Amino acid sequence: MKFLIVDDHKLFSDGLSTLLSDIYTEPELISVASGQQAINTLNQDSSFDLVLLDLQLPDMDGIEVLNKIAANKMLVPVAIVSATSNYQEIYAVLKAGALGFMHKSIDRQELEKAINSILNGEKYLSDLSPAATDERQSLKTNIEILTRRQSEVLALLSDGLLNKQIAERLGTSEQTIKIHVSAIMKKLGVRTRTACVSQAIRLGIITKA
Repeated sequence: MKFLIVDDHKLFSDGLSTLLSDIYTEPELISVASGQQAINTLNQDSSFDLVLLDLQLPDMDGIEVLNKIAANKMLVPVAIVSATSNYQEIYAVLKAGALGFMHKSIDRQELEKAINSILNGEKYLSDLSPAATDERQSLKTNIEILTRRQSEVLALLSDGLLNKQIAERLGTSEQTIKIHVSAIMKKLGVRTRTACVSQAIRLGIITKA
């Protein structure tokens, strides 16, 4: 197994390397301390099984790194390893292309489970606290089931646009927008447009009313 660890805190980076060495037999481990170093490393070699990326780096944040990876068409799986418990930040990085989120309090058992899940093509989200289980599942579900077009419709709903206005903005029919809105409501478990927006804000899928 070959891992790229991107974290500017050497103590954590070394600890993560130790855990990976405990889980896998002679893994190849490369550690860098900035987003640009990560991009440079991947430009030279994109054969990593997994990139473990911190959100807060000295030169750029995790989303910028993910965007650069996508822009450079690097086909490498990325998981976020961060101390944040902010659902909006977590949703944003998953939307930007990360395949999972692991909290920095992760132990060996969860790390192994998380990596195996991600390498099997599944999204992985750490439990942030026992009380967060339902919220975590809701977030995970809605990340996976909202299509790109539905996300666009939802964003315009949050701006207070009517179906006809959304249809004009997106260049489609009003009937198509009605279908999208109904599907979004069903997926978010609500019955009104207002509740739909409120639920999306609560889950961090959108950030404005």
